[in-house]
Amino acid sequence: MRPGPCLSRRVPLVRLDAVDDLLQLVGDEEGNLVVLLDLDNTLVPYEAAGPARSREADRKLAEIEDSPGIGRVVVVSNGRRAGVRGGVTQAWKPFTTRRRLGLSATDSVWVVGDQVLTDGLLAWRLGADFLFSPLREVDEPLWPAIQRRVGALVRGVLFEEAAGEDA
Repeated sequence: MRPGPCLSRRVPLVRLDAVDDLLQLVGDEEGNLVVLLDLDNTLVPYEAAGPARSREADRKLAEIEDSPGIGRVVVVSNGRRAGVRGGVTQAWKPFTTRRRLGLSATDSVWVVGDQVLTDGLLAWRLGADFLFSPLREVDEPLWPAIQRRVGALVRGVLFEEAAGEDA
C-alpha cells in the first residue's frame, strides 16, 4: 500500500546547534529568503521574562535581519506573550496560513523552531525547509517535553534529514 499524496512528500530538516548557525547557512549572497522564527526555546529560553527577554530577542533578531540573504524575518509564537517586534503571537502553528503570516505563494521560506509538532509541521504544510534548533532539551516544561517525544516519532515520516546532520 502506497502512502497518500500528503505523506509521500518529505521536506528537508537541518539540525542547528544554535539560531546563530542560521547565518552560516544563509551565507553572504543577496537574497529574499523569508525566515519564520519560533520564539520560546528557539530565539529566547523558556525562562526569559520581562525587559531582558525582549532585549535578548531583539538583539538576536537584529543580527539575523542584517544578513544580506534574508529578506524578512517573522517571529511566530503560539504563546500570548508580546514584547518582540515583528511577531505573530497566538499563531496556531502548525495550522496558521500563509496569508496570516504575510507570505505570498512565491516566497522562499525557512521555518526555524524547536518543536517538530508545531514548527516542523508548519514547515511541512508550507513546503518550507525546517531548521530544527532547540536551545535546550532538558528541564523544559511538561507540555513541550511531551511534544518533543511525540515529534521524534513523526520526524522520520515527514522530514528528510540533511546528510551529515545529527537530528
